[in-house]
Amino acid sequence: MGKESELLEMVKTRDKKQIAVVRIRQERTGVLYTEKKEMHQPEDFLHTFGKLLEHASVEMMLAVSVMNSGEAVAVQLLAMGGVNTCNISMPEIFKFVFLSNCPGVLLLHNHPSGNVEPSAEDQRITERIEAAGQLLGIRLIDHIIVADRYCGYSIKCGKKLYSNTQKGA
Repeated sequence: MGKESELLEMVKTRDKKQIAVVRIRQERTGVLYTEKKEMHQPEDFLHTFGKLLEHASVEMMLAVSVMNSGEAVAVQLLAMGGVNTCNISMPEIFKFVFLSNCPGVLLLHNHPSGNVEPSAEDQRITERIEAAGQLLGIRLIDHIIVADRYCGYSIKCGKKLYSNTQKGA
C-alpha cells in the first residue's frame, strides 16, 4: 500500500511547480574581542576592526552591524578582490544587516598600498550604499578605508583617522 500511495501522490503533483520552503539565519563562525562595548567615533571602529584588514595583500571589505547605542553586533567579510579593486554586492550588505537585526551598518575596506585617500569609485559606492540604506531604513554609519588599525580614512567625515591607542597596546 505504501508504494501505491507514493505513485498516486506523484501523479497528483506531476504538473505542479515546487516552491522551496526555507529558513535563513546567520551562523556564528568566531568571536572578536574588544575593550569598547559602544563605539561612536570612526577611530573606535578603525582600531577594533582594522586589525582584520591590516595585513591583507588584496582589497577586502567588511561590514559591521551596529545598534543605535553604538554596540557592534556582528562583522562579516563581504568581498575579497585584487590588489586595487574589490567588487561588492549591495544585496549582500543589506542581507547581513537585516539578519543581524540592526538599524546601522559600518563598512571598512583596505587599500593594500597603504594610501588611504578614497578613490572616485570609493566615493560613488559610499553614496549608493547610503541612498539604498535610506530607502531600507538602514543607516550607513561610515565607510572607512584602512591602512592598518592605527591609520585610516573616514569617507563620511572626509578626514584621515589616527587611532588613539598606541601601537603595542
